[in-house]
Amino acid sequence: MAIAFSQASTALNSGGSSTTHTFSGNGLASVTAMTNGIAFVLYDCTGTGPTSPLTVTWGGKSMIKIGDLVQSTRGSTQSLWYILNPASGAVSIVDTFAAVNTPNMTWVTYSGVSQTAPEAFNTGTTTVANNLTVSVTTITANAWVISAFTNNWGNGVAGANTTARISGVLSFGDSGVVATPSSQGQTWSLTGSSNWTGFSVSLSPATTGIQVDSTSGGTSASTSITVSHTIGSNSNRLLLVGQWCQGPGDTSTGVTYGGTSMTQLVKVMCTGAANNQWLYIYGMLNPPTGTANIVASSTSVYTYIAACSYSGVNALPSITSTAVTSGATSLLGTLTTVATDSWLVGFTYSNSAPPTAGTSTVLRQQTGTYAGQWIIDSGTGQGSSGSKSLTITQSPSAFMAMVLCAIEPLSSGTSPNYPSFLLNFI
Repeated sequence: MAIAFSQASTALNSGGSSTTHTFSGNGLASVTAMTNGIAFVLYDCTGTGPTSPLTVTWGGKSMIKIGDLVQSTRGSTQSLWYILNPASGAVSIVDTFAAVNTPNMTWVTYSGVSQTAPEAFNTGTTTVANNLTVSVTTITANAWVISAFTNNWGNGVAGANTTARISGVLSFGDSGVVATPSSQGQTWSLTGSSNWTGFSVSLSPATTGIQVDSTSGGTSASTSITVSHTIGSNSNRLLLVGQWCQGPGDTSTGVTYGGTSMTQLVKVMCTGAANNQWLYIYGMLNPPTGTANIVASSTSVYTYIAACSYSGVNALPSITSTAVTSGATSLLGTLTTVATDSWLVGFTYSNSAPPTAGTSTVLRQQTGTYAGQWIIDSGTGQGSSGSKSLTITQSPSAFMAMVLCAIEPLSSGTSPNYPSFLLNFI
């Protein structure tokens, strides 16, 4: 699948002096839907500190920070954020700061991008110069390099190998297709001298096979929770819903999608410090396209759900389980795949702070800011069959749980079936 530019902010977004800002204009009212999309948000921040945002969300989902740059002569901080599979339609970008800040912000989106972290990035700064070039070396064939630059007084002009997508004191541009791995410079300039900061980020194209469709999730302090979920039109679809319930007892009474019952694939009661807490996995093959409600019911007064749908999948059963109940700061979930280019998908639970995705692990959906359930996956096919793993970390130490599955691409040549699960508890 080829990478393509999708959309950019129609103007600079400026926030007032506050510790939080909500942006919903300049194109955010109608963000174009994308297959294998990515969104970038570039901040220029001035305020007490100065500092970059503590958090940024796109359509209510957390973005990941690539890095910060400090331009001391300007008294400002620049930061670049991204999110995979971004929400479309009417979207708000919401930030939070540790202290009062007055930020400027702009954004850009691309489709056809690998649903893993950007493959490489580099940064640069300069003072009192009329241009800045920041180079990064691409890793995969047909990659793109995205540039996010700031200056302190004028509309940046895209230079060699750079196509402007939005120009201003905050600018986005890109290289277009870089056919073979190589060092690629992105250049922006002005007719006069300025102070500059710049990020250059290399993106690899999405591969064929399994694709992320959409995610959703929610929490409830009642016996039922309803969450809207949208299924795309790609073929060989699979919807997975993880449910966590507080006991006592086996409290889940079922999950439906669009009014149709989903199949309970696995359940387990946590032990030790998390005694009487239950984890469940429900699945549905080829759910209907469009938007419908996931409804999860239980006899518990607390239930969390997290869902992710995929396309181009076929599953092979292979179930094993282990359980350890102790405080920990990391959790490694491992299983043995049997099909080439299988993906790993995990549903995790923690009774402490939200986890951070570890090596070869992509955080897809977060529900709750204290205790909650999260969806993680490998973001790409795992090559030849064998032992594979996903990792999450957190601080402070606490009980964590992971239900891990391998889903295989349809190209393996077997009939679609539900995935099987390895249960890991720490």
